[in-house]
Amino acid sequence: MAWLIVASVLFVVAGLLVLYFRRRRSHGSLRCEPWTRQDGLAAASLLSGVLLGVLTLVLPFLMTGGNANDPRSSDSAGLELVDLAVLDESEEDPGPGIDFKLRNTGSEVSFLTEITLTIIYHGELVICEPGGYKLSSYSYDLDLPINPVIGQQVIVRISQEIRPNHTDRFIARVGLESFTEDPTDASGLPVGFEVYIVEVELSHDGSRTLEGGDAVLIVPVKAEYGGGEDYSGYLLDEPDPCYNHNRAVIDQVLRAEGAALSPKLTASVP
Repeated sequence: MAWLIVASVLFVVAGLLVLYFRRRRSHGSLRCEPWTRQDGLAAASLLSGVLLGVLTLVLPFLMTGGNANDPRSSDSAGLELVDLAVLDESEEDPGPGIDFKLRNTGSEVSFLTEITLTIIYHGELVICEPGGYKLSSYSYDLDLPINPVIGQQVIVRISQEIRPNHTDRFIARVGLESFTEDPTDASGLPVGFEVYIVEVELSHDGSRTLEGGDAVLIVPVKAEYGGGEDYSGYLLDEPDPCYNHNRAVIDQVLRAEGAALSPKLTASVP
């Protein structure tokens, strides 16, 4: 793209120089003179410079399908994030997962180096029914803080390469940082799930980054809290402050426009 800018400036300068020297030869006369070959060269140079300048502005939009800022379009290295999805927890993996699907349309190998999650919302689904619970915790590829600061980043190093003209897929499992006491909400009720909205970003090939958009992550505090087809047990339609709190948390994350949702969360929408 730089060569277009240089060429545009050169053409404009050439046109202006031709006009300048022609005016000097006419001793600043303002009378109308016949169109000459020098006039044609000056006009052609100026027009070419303007056209190249316009092309420099619109070319990035043409190369990205009309949206140069689309976070899921190819970057300068040819790496494209085809899709980002949130997976539910399972018996084998008690924490949710972020499923990345990428394509390398470039001519060189692309190296992924980091995953960054920026927390832009945090809430809790609390256990409204009384019952016993014991301390337990687990570790994952990405461990989120239980009491985060909005804007806090969680970064994990990865090492993965994608060959030219190939696609790849990998899953980053999400858990919680280790804790010594079971988390409770402000009223002292035990927390069943920590709820986050995060901005997802991949780092690759030196300092390049690829934005993945937002994702809603609902992380069970303990493995036994996971499972089930949805979160309906936390969202009973009863006039109870506890259930009202849980419904407000779910309503908040569902308002995150364009965020990736897990199948369980989607099934919980009334």
